[in-house]
Amino acid sequence: MPTDTLSLLLELFPVNVALDQCADGVPFVFACQDGARIRDENGALKRFDAGSIAMRQCSSTEKPWEFHHGSAQVERLVAGKFCFDRPEKNLLLAHMPAQALVDSETAELRGLAMLLNMERRRSALGRDAAIRSISSILFPLMIRSWLAAPHSLRGVYALLSDAELRPSLHCMLSEPHRPWTLESLAKVCRMSRANFGRRFPLVAKETPADLLTQLRMARAALQLREGNLPVADIGNAVGYQSLAAFNRKFKALAGIGPGQYRREARLPR
Repeated sequence: MPTDTLSLLLELFPVNVALDQCADGVPFVFACQDGARIRDENGALKRFDAGSIAMRQCSSTEKPWEFHHGSAQVERLVAGKFCFDRPEKNLLLAHMPAQALVDSETAELRGLAMLLNMERRRSALGRDAAIRSISSILFPLMIRSWLAAPHSLRGVYALLSDAELRPSLHCMLSEPHRPWTLESLAKVCRMSRANFGRRFPLVAKETPADLLTQLRMARAALQLREGNLPVADIGNAVGYQSLAAFNRKFKALAGIGPGQYRREARLPR
């Protein structure tokens, strides 16, 4: 079981990396060598060295990143997509910015770029599998670097970057069955109820109760899709002692009841 907050989120809202432009997801470009160039949102041409990532949601109305596609530059770049499980309910996708640029400032991303570049140049056995495995850790490393830089964040990303409020998100994720209140969440953050109640919505752009409900229903949906527990037990595991109350809340968010959700989720695709 994951123990850190970002890993708990990624367990609940899985993200896969596809090095395939035909896949559905959020497009990204990753530099695996130094020397590439990108034109930023202000029109300035800047370096896009090994370990840098540019990401842009397809629905964004903002101007896309502009690369200069000389043949040498294309060899320095890897294009792919971040593919979000159940994108219509995935908070990691819902709370992402329309586009983001992460510079190559961390040893982890530069190391990943070096390893990926080395595998791309080889014809050894297992090359394709190795490239897929290396690429799979790109998203958490990107988020880790992104959170360390000044950005306008919201939702779970804003809470991840806020050292004071992060414990409340961690508790909602790790113990969804507990009867969390404003007072108890404030206590784990070592804040007064008034200060916590004021700061949380300012940072996350939603109330603790609303976010807790979304996380609980996401956990319930995951268990309905992948587990065999009775619906009542799943409701109890996410904090609902009343089956009727759990059914109402789940239907309010998912549009269908938990029993129907489970049946439809298991239909052949």
